[in-house]
Amino acid sequence: TSWQPKLPSDSPEFLPGRYDKYSPDLCIPLISLLVHSVFATIFRDGLINTRFNVFMINLFLCILFWLLETVMMRLLFYLHSGNARYLEIFAFIGCKFVGLALTDLIETFIGNTTAVNGAMLYFSLMMSIFTFKTLTRYKGKKGRNGDLTIAIACCSLLTMAAMWFYYVLSKYVN
Repeated sequence: TSWQPKLPSDSPEFLPGRYDKYSPDLCIPLISLLVHSVFATIFRDGLINTRFNVFMINLFLCILFWLLETVMMRLLFYLHSGNARYLEIFAFIGCKFVGLALTDLIETFIGNTTAVNGAMLYFSLMMSIFTFKTLTRYKGKKGRNGDLTIAIACCSLLTMAAMWFYYVLSKYVN
C-alpha cells in the first residue's frame, strides 16, 4: 500500500480527509496532546491534581517543542532537498501524542514501571517506523546532497528521541 497523500493535479494542496485517508490531519494529534497533558499532570500518581497552571505549562511546553521539532525536520529536509511540506510534517509527527497518551493511561491505571517503559519503547519504535513510512514519499526525489534516505532516517530517529523527551518532560513539570 502507498502511504502517500494524494494531490489533485491542478492544485498543490492536499485533498480533504474524506477523499484521502492519508491526508495530513491535526484532529488526532491535538486531541491526543490534550489527553497526554491531562493524564501527565492532573492524574499523576493516582491522585487528582487540581493545579491548572501545571497543566497549562505542560501543554505550552509540548506545543513549543512540537513546533521546534517540526522546524528541525523541515530544516533537515531543506538542507537535502527543500521540498518537504511544513503542515505535513507537523501533522504526521504530532501523532506521537497518541502513544504518549496511551503510555500515560497505562501509567495511571497499571503503574508498573516495566509496563510503562515497555509501552513507551513500543510506541516510540512504532512512531519511528510510521515517520519513516510517511516521509518515504520524498525518497525517490533527489535533493541537492543526493538521496534523501539519510534525512528520512534522521527524522525517524528524531521522532523516537522526541517521544522520550516529552515523556520525561511531563514527569518533571510536576
